[in-house]
This record gives sequence, structure tokens and C-alpha cells, in this order.
Amino acid sequence: MLVEVSGQRFTFPLQRQPQYPDTQREFRVMFVLLTPGGAAQDEIDQMGMIRREFEQSFREATGNRGRVQTGFSGTPPRRRAVSR
Repeated sequence: MLVEVSGQRFTFPLQRQPQYPDTQREFRVMFVLLTPGGAAQDEIDQMGMIRREFEQSFREATGNRGRVQTGFSGTPPRRRAVSR
């Protein structure tokens, strides 16, 4: 890899760590929607759409070599308003 900083050039050897066969391919991500006083159903639905689109975009961006799961499995936390 060649990097130029202030007119000077630096060359760095590129080696993937870890190498491709040993890289992580599955990821878990949690989306959290914070709203004052609780979320409306349309906001929850929109977050679900964004979450699903992110999963698809990630798959496409990795050439179907990587996968991200954004679903929540388990007991959902109680909804409560945050006071200021």
C-alpha cells in the first residue's frame, strides 16, 4: 500500500490478519431506538425496515461472504420512559 503525506511517500506491506480463510464471517449487531417518552409504532416499524435493509446491504457489500444478524433473541427489555 502506498501512502503520501505532505509530499512524502511511504510504502507499507499489506498482509491481512487474520488471513482470509480464518476471518470472521458472521456478526451480531443490535439496533437501539431511543426516544423521549417511548417510541410510536411507525418508528418501530421504520427501525425494523432499516435493520433488514442493513442485513441485505452487508451481505451484498461482502459478496455474500459475510452475514450480519440484527434480530434480538431473548426476553425484550421493559419499555420505560426516560425522565430528564
